[in-house]
Amino acid sequence: AATLLLLVICGLVYLLETVDVLVVADGAVTEVRYWGGSVRKALDAAGVVLNPDDETIPDATVKLRNGSVLQVLRAVEMTVIADGTTRTIQTVPGTARTILAKAGITVDALDRVQPDDDFPVPADTPIQVVRVEVKEVTAQVAIKAPVEERPDPEMERGKVKVVEPGKAGVKEQTIRQVFADGKLEKKEIIAEHIVEEPKKRIVMVGTKPPVYTLTTSRGTFRYTQVATMTATAYCPCTICCGPNAKGVTKSGKKAGYGVVAVDPKVIPLGTQFYIEGYGVAVAADIGSAIKGNRIDLCFETHQEALNFGKKKIKVYILVVN
Repeated sequence: AATLLLLVICGLVYLLETVDVLVVADGAVTEVRYWGGSVRKALDAAGVVLNPDDETIPDATVKLRNGSVLQVLRAVEMTVIADGTTRTIQTVPGTARTILAKAGITVDALDRVQPDDDFPVPADTPIQVVRVEVKEVTAQVAIKAPVEERPDPEMERGKVKVVEPGKAGVKEQTIRQVFADGKLEKKEIIAEHIVEEPKKRIVMVGTKPPVYTLTTSRGTFRYTQVATMTATAYCPCTICCGPNAKGVTKSGKKAGYGVVAVDPKVIPLGTQFYIEGYGVAVAADIGSAIKGNRIDLCFETHQEALNFGKKKIKVYILVVN
């Protein structure tokens, strides 16, 4: 009777400790019934071999109950790039930060992790840690002295004279520098103040045209500019100047040889010239057709004007004593 009672008790214990569990591994689902509820026994019952870096959900410390689902996570090879080295580790899928923690790699608040999201990293995607360091440095920087240019009509054009040399100023800047893996990535000025104000540099700039000498068969002339212009010719007659021609120019000067018409926007009236092939002349007249780089030479007769025609000539602007 005692033996029978012991057998009954043992049978009841076995039935109470027997569990039915689903084991999910390697794409297959296996239903197993076994005694005790340990994860290891469930894997043995399902014929699943657990490699050293594989993991289970729940983990091996949990006792399974009827209806439990045991999931096997297979470790894969992951590439980790950090601190100038590249290495591979065996680990189950997870987020980049989870895998880095398993690899014993710490990530500071400013460091960047790529990829950095809440999804498991695919096995063929490397995980990279970029170490970020922020420094603040203070430096003194020169402030360029401002330059004031003053025209000097008594000094020849192209020449300058320093009246006041001036002096560069100094400002102190606080600069924030961002380094990524030891390389300067960005810098910005976050504060600055002037230590010493700059002093203005004053320069006199010559505006007087340089004077040149021209020697011709008609004499020697001093001039400041020479230009090639398109020249035409006219005379004071009614054919050239219209039926109301009175022989008086725009400036009031009598029209005749040595009087030329110009565009006053280009050459001011009263300007004196030496014109190649024509001689000394004065800008004293204007004309509706004389615009831009043109000049109209006055002759005494209509035939002389016709003979001259239209041509390119050199015009020298003379110095008036």
